[in-house]
Amino acid sequence: MKEGRGWNAAGSINSKAALLSGDPGIGKTTTARLIAARYNYKITEFNASDVRNKSGIDLLPSSYHSLNISNTETMLTKRLIIMDEVDGMSSGDRGGINAIINMIKNTKAPIICICNDRSCDKIRSLAGHCLDIKFQKPQKSFIITRLKSILSR
Repeated sequence: MKEGRGWNAAGSINSKAALLSGDPGIGKTTTARLIAARYNYKITEFNASDVRNKSGIDLLPSSYHSLNISNTETMLTKRLIIMDEVDGMSSGDRGGINAIINMIKNTKAPIICICNDRSCDKIRSLAGHCLDIKFQKPQKSFIITRLKSILSR
């Protein structure tokens, strides 16, 4: 992972949202799910193919906790919102990116936005409201070294 250009740890560390960008298949969604599992968040995931415009985004839940009541116990569940393929919204977007920005400003739940194409103008405006994390393909030498380490064990 590589911090975005102009990334300032002091200014971005308290962001309510993160933007993960990089080539398809590099592990962005898997990383988001692993973070959720590590910190015991229940994932609420949306995809650009499901929600493409402002009215769809406005209907999404943005609560931080939900109360689960059963016969044996009552638990408070932390939620993490994953917005996958946000760069796909731009093709049929009617205010969707701005609605995501408003959701980031108003939500109490952490949000992870994921995209492949970080260069789109709408994604650049979204990145201004997120901790901007760019994924890069690992170098072949790193993969070879890692595979050798795994095989030797």
